[in-house]
Amino acid sequence: MPGSRRWAVGVATAGSAALLGVGLAAFSPAFASPSKTVFASPTATATGAGTSCATAKYTTISAAVASAAAKGTVVACPGTYTQDVVIQKPLKLIGRSATINAAGLTGAPIGAILGQQPYEGVTIEASNVTVKGFTVENAEGEGILAVNPNPVAGPVVGGTQTYTGIPLKHITIEHNVIQNNNVGYNNPASPYIFCTPNGGSDCGGGIHLLSVADSTVRDNTVTGNADGILLTDEFGPNHDNLVKGNYVEGNTRECGIVLPGHNIGAVDPTTGKRNPSFGGVYRNTVIGNIVIANGVKGYGSGIGLFAPESGTASYNNTVSRNFIEGNGLAGISVHSHQANAYVNDNQTTGILIWSVTKYHVVVAHNKIFANTYGVWYTPATISISGLHTNHYYAVTTPVFLAS
Repeated sequence: MPGSRRWAVGVATAGSAALLGVGLAAFSPAFASPSKTVFASPTATATGAGTSCATAKYTTISAAVASAAAKGTVVACPGTYTQDVVIQKPLKLIGRSATINAAGLTGAPIGAILGQQPYEGVTIEASNVTVKGFTVENAEGEGILAVNPNPVAGPVVGGTQTYTGIPLKHITIEHNVIQNNNVGYNNPASPYIFCTPNGGSDCGGGIHLLSVADSTVRDNTVTGNADGILLTDEFGPNHDNLVKGNYVEGNTRECGIVLPGHNIGAVDPTTGKRNPSFGGVYRNTVIGNIVIANGVKGYGSGIGLFAPESGTASYNNTVSRNFIEGNGLAGISVHSHQANAYVNDNQTTGILIWSVTKYHVVVAHNKIFANTYGVWYTPATISISGLHTNHYYAVTTPVFLAS
């Protein structure tokens, strides 16, 4: 629309609403822009007009994504898509009763340095991406993985190559059902589960933000995967993300929601100072989630914040107002993977905090039910504030000071 006409419409007052409507209707046919929405449907035909689910011209989501303009929208119409989807441009991917079933797909390469990796249900390799409204299931790897496929090589630390880079940003993953993924987890016949040298046992999640910042994972149902929701920093820092309102149940091999530092360059080995521009998992918020029965067949907590070895870092994260019940290890665990900090299986724990280095933590305003230990921590290294604000119900030892 020419500048003068755009300005005239912009300053129209409430009293001229009728005139404004006429003006827009009159101008729109001459200046209409092409649609930025692309439709995929299992019943699509190549001759379709492509303006709705009924006239979709792409039978696969991947083809629709490839044809979509940057910052456009791809709508996956009702049905099941037996494929994986890779997103390499900013766009919105919206499912309408759509299922991505990645069963049987194996060994997809992700970036030059990563080599052979599993098929994920959805792989996000660009910033400013939304994935909403899907069921994603049966992937050999992760349900939804967000990762920059081309990180930058950093220094070799302790004989291990480190990587860094600018995190992907402004990713939204919401209102999805992520179920029964990580099929290749711990399976010798299917070795390509996503894992890095410093990953410890945190290899694979239903949803995985790998070196991602300023993003949101909200209102998803995440069941039957290895980890439920996983935030890590292998290829750069992971920070300022929001994990809110998710239902995370029955991810029986690992944790429900886990924030482990994997990048051994996150802390300078000579000075002990943090390198937040290089790595680390920090300033993330986990709030208002329901976390039930995770890790019961392995060693998984409801919510975990971990640093598996020297040089890794997970700090200044907030865990608040979550409902946590019946997980394999403590409801909330904060510790080193290398520590033998697990209490006896018959002695359940609400919140466990363990470290070989000294730090302070706030544990406040929790309601802890039916555990042997309410809060279990090592006073030699951990200082805690807020304990007097917690409430304990059917807890044998509200606060246990471990030696």
